[in-house]
Amino acid sequence: LGADHDDDKSPADCFETEGYIMSWNTKFHKKFYEWSRCSKEQMSDHL
Repeated sequence: LGADHDDDKSPADCFETEGYIMSWNTKFHKKFYEWSRCSKEQMSDHL
């Protein structure tokens, strides 16, 4: 889940996967930077 969602910039999807992806991505997915940027956008959005 979230492996093929590199182009999906949905806020809901982002928020749902940011916690679980950030911890797994460094090992399994090579696009962890996409999710890290996504979580940053979420934080600024919620601020």
